[in-house]
Amino acid sequence: MFDYALRPGASHEEYVEFARHQTTAEWGGYRMFDGTYSHMQQIPEEFASWLVRLQELATTGQVLRPSRFLEIGFATGATNTVLNKIFDFKSIVAVDSLEAEVSAAAFKAGLRFKNLALICRSSQDEETASVVRTLGPYDLAFIDGDHSYMGARTDFVTYKEMVEPGGLVVLHNIADHTEVHMLWAEIVEGRFGPLEVETFVCEKWPMRAGIGLVRIPRD
Repeated sequence: MFDYALRPGASHEEYVEFARHQTTAEWGGYRMFDGTYSHMQQIPEEFASWLVRLQELATTGQVLRPSRFLEIGFATGATNTVLNKIFDFKSIVAVDSLEAEVSAAAFKAGLRFKNLALICRSSQDEETASVVRTLGPYDLAFIDGDHSYMGARTDFVTYKEMVEPGGLVVLHNIADHTEVHMLWAEIVEGRFGPLEVETFVCEKWPMRAGIGLVRIPRD
């Protein structure tokens, strides 16, 4: 029997099992899509793999232990909440235009018990970037907003500059049907400079997503 508690240092299998209870069958989970948009949109195996890897990197000092979190694309706040329960962030800044359909109850739950500033506008507006910069810098940025090539590229270029040396930028949906995979290919090829990257992709479920980690070099 697995312990499903969201505690630091849980095993990969425990995180996978937890995530399966939060996701629909298309994503590799146990839930049926019920139209409420209250589920977590993560592939359990990918989510567990990058989460375990992040804890390993932070524990060994290869990256900063995340305490200041930036999220581009909040949705219901499910991913935000999971990460906060594990890392107990000192501060969280999230950006979302709130255009996507989400569960009102899940959204409200995603706001609770956090030191959270939620900016409700496009992540690509200069004014938004200015506010986010003022509230930074950050140790960890999770980019899961605009999934067009130019939108994702703009977010990556804009917000990676607000992550401290030794921090991480994480991109979601690098291997799915959106255009983010085009951006990820350029990052891997070194179009944005020599960056250490890691890729986590599970291909056994109907929905393909993929998670990419980018380390911000230390000075």
